[in-house]
Amino acid sequence: MSYRDVINNVSFLIGFDGEPWAIKRAIENIYQDILRRHQWSFLKKEEVFSTLANYSTGTVAVTSGSKTVTGTGTSWDSTHVGAFIRVDSSGTFYKISAVGGATDITLQDNYAGSTDTGLSYVIFKHIYTLNDVRELFSISYQTRLREKSVDWLNKNDPEKRFISTNPERFAKHVRTLSTSIDIELSPVPSGAIGVRAYYLQHVANPSADSDTFLIPEWLIEKFTLAAMIKRKALGTNDFGLSRMYQQEFLEAEKSLQEMINEDNRNWGAANRVRIDSGYEDMYSDDIYYSHDVDFPF
Repeated sequence: MSYRDVINNVSFLIGFDGEPWAIKRAIENIYQDILRRHQWSFLKKEEVFSTLANYSTGTVAVTSGSKTVTGTGTSWDSTHVGAFIRVDSSGTFYKISAVGGATDITLQDNYAGSTDTGLSYVIFKHIYTLNDVRELFSISYQTRLREKSVDWLNKNDPEKRFISTNPERFAKHVRTLSTSIDIELSPVPSGAIGVRAYYLQHVANPSADSDTFLIPEWLIEKFTLAAMIKRKALGTNDFGLSRMYQQEFLEAEKSLQEMINEDNRNWGAANRVRIDSGYEDMYSDDIYYSHDVDFPF
């Protein structure tokens, strides 16, 4: 059943042909509310993102007050966009906004140091973006990383000089009004490694008539019908409609709770035993992956 089918069915049942916008708004609000009511197993995701290896081949020339960095003997490419560059062991580092070629970098901000050539440098990356995230559960590399605040990382390593093959901590840079989260790793990974993120996926509302839902359409239709009956009852003071709303709403709530209970049962006892026992940090992720655990959060 598509988005348009749900709209048409509710319109037919409630007789709101003249206000399809109200039905659409109710469907969208109800859909998001159902998705937020429970940590649905089908929204629990695992993503592995690769870190960028530090790069320091060649030398650079910089100009005070300029965003341009010119390399000699360098092989910069598009993977360095969004990374950071530190010139000549300075405490200041700059975000790379563009790579024009193997020897041409553009900084996000003007270079504040002195004009010079033949300088050593290092390109590193400690912040990575995860998209479509409603809630982040954990970050792992070999073992689960300890979560810290951004302020804690900045206080303990403001110049991002701690570099290691294995990150041990992470912090979330949450973007306002966004479903993306920036993850800062500490110490800065020196090489290319695969880091696992476990999270609850954000799902956008349907927009096209042909779009479908991740929740059974009949349940969304039932909640929407109850909402529109309530809207109609408020406009007419019809007690019969009020009783009909209560009946429809209670039936929908009962169906939703049954779905939540079933989802909990299907999620798997191994996950719940591990979390409830408090031993989720004792072993490497490989242990959990080999012992019938779908999502080790």
